Amino acid sequence: SLIIAGLAAQGTTEVHRVYHLDRGYAHLVEKLAALGARIKRVPA
Repeated sequence: SLIIAGLAAQGTTEVHRVYHLDRGYAHLVEKLAALGARIKRVPA
């Protein structure tokens, strides 16, 4: 998944057009943040 690759990469990663993640993964940002990920969702 692009999200996992982005978490492993150094620097800032931007993933666009994430509507498919909204359908398949409820509260993904919150869950990853709870695991220690530095992640945020910003409006397009």
